Amino acid sequence: MIENFDLKKILKTALRNGGDFADIYSEEISSLQIISENKIVEKINPTFDHGVGIRIILKDLTAYGFTNDVTESGLMTLAQSVSENIKGSAPSKILDLTKRPSHLKLPILKSPLDLKIQNKKALIDEAEKAAWAFDKRIIQVKTLYADISKKIGIANSLGEWAEEERVYSLFYVQTVAQEKDMMQTGYYPVGGVCGLEMLDTTPPEMIAKKSAEQAIRMLQARKAPAGTMPVVISSSAGGTMVHEAVGHGLEADLASLGLSVYHKRLDRGLLTKKLLSLMTKH
Repeated sequence: MIENFDLKKILKTALRNGGDFADIYSEEISSLQIISENKIVEKINPTFDHGVGIRIILKDLTAYGFTNDVTESGLMTLAQSVSENIKGSAPSKILDLTKRPSHLKLPILKSPLDLKIQNKKALIDEAEKAAWAFDKRIIQVKTLYADISKKIGIANSLGEWAEEERVYSLFYVQTVAQEKDMMQTGYYPVGGVCGLEMLDTTPPEMIAKKSAEQAIRMLQARKAPAGTMPVVISSSAGGTMVHEAVGHGLEADLASLGLSVYHKRLDRGLLTKKLLSLMTKH
């Protein structure tokens, strides 16, 4: 969106009152979401959104603003507005912009943008048919298809300029099974930063069956015992647990402002004990 603009001029305007660093972030998103529940399409929702943000950093202070007026004059106005929140000593120097290739390669083998909406709806029909046929105790089926195409551009005062396009795909089936007065839910999602090649290895029919199987198995599930006991956490869940319990407190911006429990605590032994304590509790 911004490649034809005078980005150096915009960055220079942003840093006219000083600052250690400034960057421009542009994003353009087109997406589609189809939701069907009990064989009725509840939503077909195509969306398009775009905008640009400008950030200025001075020591430990950050000023930020954004706009969806994606014109050069609109970005100049935004840069002027954001710069008014910075009180530096002198305008900062802007290096010449050099376009750099993205180091992250995410090949898309089957772009969802190449598939018509009716073909995407056919994927949902396939999943629903398999879910309803799995077992007569299935009483509800909800299916979602979604894809997102995101174009990103970044330019900063260090002279770096990069562009990237990402594609996200998601397909899930949620089922509800009932036996007498017992009701249980099954849920199975497939998705990621990828195209519809994900459905080659895990087709909609398989996703539906896995969801339905989970719901049916839960009807015979025993109640989990109560009390204190050892807990084994899988690698993926454990990483998330440590991130939420410990990781945020280790973020440099929080620590530098004294808002972290680890502020001014450089003792590795103390930190290790704290980490182990938190992991044990959770």
